[in-house]
Amino acid sequence: MKIKIILFVIFFLISSVNTVLAKTTLYLDKDKAVLTSEQDVLGINSENQGIEPATQKTTVETVDELLSIIPTKNKLTISSIGAQVDKLVIVENEENAQLESENGLIVITSNDSQAETSLPIAVKREDGKIYVSKNDSARVLNLLPSDARKLIEDAPVRLILKENNAQLVYEYTKEENNKLFGLIPLNTKITTTISTQTGEVHSQSSSWIFDFLKKLLA
Repeated sequence: MKIKIILFVIFFLISSVNTVLAKTTLYLDKDKAVLTSEQDVLGINSENQGIEPATQKTTVETVDELLSIIPTKNKLTISSIGAQVDKLVIVENEENAQLESENGLIVITSNDSQAETSLPIAVKREDGKIYVSKNDSARVLNLLPSDARKLIEDAPVRLILKENNAQLVYEYTKEENNKLFGLIPLNTKITTTISTQTGEVHSQSSSWIFDFLKKLLA
């Protein structure tokens, strides 16, 4: 009897209690920064009750032109504003660039493409561009993920933004099945990098034999 009562109480709580989850987005342009908070009501019966999310908009004052973005597990901290947000939308950016945090990494989205990075990221309000801010210097990303993917036919949806020989590049790796002399199976990993400054594409195989023969027969 006691077990039935406990199960009934648990079922009642799950079916009747709604959870309120705040999703905060910062819309940033050169004139102002607007913080939008949407209170999404979640729960088993929230749809049946026809509950609509409540939205609040607040204009945030900031004098800094270069805003540093610090990721946590699933939030972005805008250091100069002192606010934590789920998403940063750069209004001035023609590619509709957005920044989010995923497991401590910053994910940059432009159109239908993404790039994840552990590099320190900042956004400049004046031009709406994304920068890598490191060692008291800021280097602009001339190419966003969507621009980089246009240069490669088989590029995946998500790339990795990293530093390679002091250069900022997008990188991805794919596996290829080749045959040495047309007979011997040779599995290789092809790593491709795309310069964020010039758009130059460079591919390198994990097999030095395959690279040597490819150059020899070219």
